[in-house]
Amino acid sequence: MGANRAGLALAAATALTALLLSFAVRTALPSASPITEFLIVVLGCASVYGVGLWRIPGPHQRWWRKEGALND
Repeated sequence: MGANRAGLALAAATALTALLLSFAVRTALPSASPITEFLIVVLGCASVYGVGLWRIPGPHQRWWRKEGALND
């Protein structure tokens, strides 16, 4: 379970971001089209997911540090 903690935390953060952004768009921009709301939520979730992957330690972060990894 310890190996899955980071992934579960990232999934929870992404889901919470989606809910909060959806609520914020509906509150602040009530006349926004569904496509606009969708794009805002997707971009927000993508940014949270990207930052989460960048900050979570693991083997996916070490492949570029290995000597000659990009030349294989």
